[in-house]
Amino acid sequence: LTLPQTTIVRGSTVTLQPTVGGTGPHTYQWKHKGVDLPGATEAVLTIPNFQAENVGDYTLWATNVRGSSYGSLTLHLESLPKIVRG
Repeated sequence: LTLPQTTIVRGSTVTLQPTVGGTGPHTYQWKHKGVDLPGATEAVLTIPNFQAENVGDYTLWATNVRGSSYGSLTLHLESLPKIVRG
């Protein structure tokens, strides 16, 4: 299970689409900061309008007939430079 490491721009749409190996079918559960994300049971997770509250650790548990595997990543909010007018 492979997930990218990434820094996100505020307000953008984030799509997490990991590579999952092994024999399917698979079942999935995404977690954010260790808590199940309700309804996030597909291989792809989309986060629209990424904001500060979306920052943190994401984990995907993938299960098939042979067992479970997981991958995790931390999403960071990109710090944009402030424009100061004098």
